[in-house]
Amino acid sequence: MGRKEEVKTKITEIFNLPQDVILNLPKLVLIGNLELLIENHRGIIYYGPEMIKIRIYHGLLLVEGKELVIEELQKDDLIINGEINELSFELD
Repeated sequence: MGRKEEVKTKITEIFNLPQDVILNLPKLVLIGNLELLIENHRGIIYYGPEMIKIRIYHGLLLVEGKELVIEELQKDDLIINGEINELSFELD
């Protein structure tokens, strides 16, 4: 983590601010294994029925499963439906 991120982290701790907003972190809301809401994404890198790669601030979020579908796509938010079996991060 760079100096800038360290300062931002300290500020969020001191003022009790939401880290996802200040540090550009993604917010993930998983409903069972059937729906995933991702806030604060930076775009889709790969889209297939068994894997979706999503750019996040410091890398990629990989969503793996079966019959994956992007149900909704907005500038900062997206919703994935299907059988979600695994979530993983590839950080820069």
